[in-house]
Amino acid sequence: AKIVSQSDMDEAKRKTEESIKEKIGELIKGELGEGEVIVSQASKIDITDSIPYAQVGDLKSSFDYQVRAKLTAFVVQEKDIKEISSKSYRESSKKPYEYAIDNVSFEFESAESDFENKKVLLKVGSQVSARPVFDSEGFKKKLAAKDENQIREVMKGFPQIKNLEISVRPDFLSTTPRFDSRISLEVKDFQGR
Repeated sequence: AKIVSQSDMDEAKRKTEESIKEKIGELIKGELGEGEVIVSQASKIDITDSIPYAQVGDLKSSFDYQVRAKLTAFVVQEKDIKEISSKSYRESSKKPYEYAIDNVSFEFESAESDFENKKVLLKVGSQVSARPVFDSEGFKKKLAAKDENQIREVMKGFPQIKNLEISVRPDFLSTTPRFDSRISLEVKDFQGR
């Protein structure tokens, strides 16, 4: 046993309050519904009670410290953030062709919280991966029985194609085969961000 000092009390208070903050965070994450995310920058934990079960000068080998806390947090649906990010991407990147969004990732960069009025202003950084929609069978049909100049004209209707390499066999032929079934097409995808 030893005599409890003020620094022992302060250290017990600090450790207990840190511990409850971690435990509350873990408990809340377990309570979240599917697709819900806590905005940690827009959360606050208030310690409502902090009670030591010892006093400075007591002779004890250990003592308990009780803490009660209240968490106020903003929770959002992950799909809502992804939809807003996708919409923003579509509005800011006007492309001359149709594309599909493959993936949206995001992180909360900052938050201004007004807990009294239950409002938060979030700054979200997001990264959107998209790829062009491409009808390879339709493209093959358009290439059938075309010479080099006609292929250049066909390409004008496909701005999402960055490069086209054509090999015609036998080498002396100057047009692509008449039947699209005799045309083989290899599409190399790319990621647009």
